[in-house]
Amino acid sequence: MPALEPRKFKVQCDGFSATITLNAEWQMRPFLKGVVAPVILKLNRREDKDKVAAELLERVEIDGVEVSDVDPLTATAEAVVPVGAEVVTLSSGRAPPDFLKFSVTSGSDSSFTITLDQKFMRKTFMDAVVVPFVTMHNRRHPGGQLEAQQLVEVHLDGKKVGGHLPTQVKKTAFAFLGHHPAVCELFFSWAAVKAKEKLPHQGLRFKIWVGSAGEWQKEKDFEWDHKELNSADGVELGRQLQSLGPFKDLKRLYLGHNTLGDVGVAAIMPHLNRKHTPSLIRLQLSKNRIGNAGVKAICDAWDPSPNLHLLTLDENWIGDEGARLLLEAAKSDMLLAQECHLFLNPGISNELKALLKEVNKAGDRKCLFNFNEPDTGHVWDDRGAWTETPAGERIQLSGQQFKM
Repeated sequence: MPALEPRKFKVQCDGFSATITLNAEWQMRPFLKGVVAPVILKLNRREDKDKVAAELLERVEIDGVEVSDVDPLTATAEAVVPVGAEVVTLSSGRAPPDFLKFSVTSGSDSSFTITLDQKFMRKTFMDAVVVPFVTMHNRRHPGGQLEAQQLVEVHLDGKKVGGHLPTQVKKTAFAFLGHHPAVCELFFSWAAVKAKEKLPHQGLRFKIWVGSAGEWQKEKDFEWDHKELNSADGVELGRQLQSLGPFKDLKRLYLGHNTLGDVGVAAIMPHLNRKHTPSLIRLQLSKNRIGNAGVKAICDAWDPSPNLHLLTLDENWIGDEGARLLLEAAKSDMLLAQECHLFLNPGISNELKALLKEVNKAGDRKCLFNFNEPDTGHVWDDRGAWTETPAGERIQLSGQQFKM
């Protein structure tokens, strides 16, 4: 077999370009290590850009034509880059965040909050999520033991994970979960899958108390967090707020930890304004699967109480588009909340976070954007283990955190 001639070509990715020459030895190395990794290393030294990941390579083009005959993630550099190639263009996904925090459930009696650090994000989904969940479930339910190998189906944020499951669960946890999962449902039998499909819809009146106009109008607090309110419930709640208001004395509205989504939030927001809820000081919409469209609905309908102190949008699916809408609302003095929480929205880039923080520094704006996760009362000890405190039991297993 004749020796491979050196191959010289230009590599470009996200505004960065460099010329690479591969000798015979480097051509036989994986394309991911020989070509992609050095470029990504250079890219990630830029302080003004979000980091990207070599293993999240999404697309490779050779002289403007996408590579489709080989898998760039597993093939050698010689197999990916043909003789005579001039320009190799890479498209790579954003690197994993510092941690992923989400709920893992199985049925109605097993639910844990799990946090994966970057080390565990690179383990397989089976090893990083399924096995630890089974361990915790079996501790809590000694009479109802599960086995990781019994897993038959997984839903992420309400959608079934497609493909051949035994192959899918061998992906890294980050590749399986994505940047901002909220709820991961595990099914360990086909009976459990069928039971989920047959669950009767419970309307709004079965989830929260819907009183008369006179009864609701006397309330200062509506505590509707953790009520399993979905998008359809949000639409119905919007109707109720419209027909039973105004609520002159309402000060706090808690809607966190539901699944209202963009549609539900869009139905509710038009009825939270200075005319309908003039005394509102706190609006909690955290962990509701709100994306950019939901933020647009909030900004479009925004006519809030002049006394609004806090708007919480943390742990949602807001990205740069939604962050820009909030930025423009703040700059135009339309966002009258004194403080807006946005932590754990991994879709917001560092660039947009910096712009929102600049608004904080301006001093002449009323809204403070907060990206810092609040202290829950838990602390790390010197060995990196999780210390239990009266705020709630939390157990850590080698970089994973489980809250019961």
